[in-house]
Amino acid sequence: MYTIEKESTVLKYYLLTFKGNVEIEEAEKWYEKSKDILETELDPFGLIINMENLELLLPKAQDVLLKGQQLYKEKGMQRSAIISDNALLLMQYKRITRESGISGEEKYFNTTENAHGLEKAIIWVALGKDIE
Repeated sequence: MYTIEKESTVLKYYLLTFKGNVEIEEAEKWYEKSKDILETELDPFGLIINMENLELLLPKAQDVLLKGQQLYKEKGMQRSAIISDNALLLMQYKRITRESGISGEEKYFNTTENAHGLEKAIIWVALGKDIE
């Protein structure tokens, strides 16, 4: 399952939420919906990907997410934050980010280590600030 929400703060951002088992078909639907949503995007924005309660991604779904990361970057993504309660999933997504060529302006938040992952992600994406 996935959702896409557009939020506005100092820097607007999109909140993507993935849960459960994301198969290739659902990943492709997410990618197509993202293309439609970002079609008219003209301003810079941030991206928060909430992957709490998401199972590990199969290789073909990973490929679609990689393509999606590149799409968000091309359309104006300035910073991104990835939230997960699974260290293996965070490692998996770090690889996707490296391969997509967007590494450098993202942060990772493991909610098993810090319960305030979403709040920290919003501050990072909207303001570019880390908080302890």
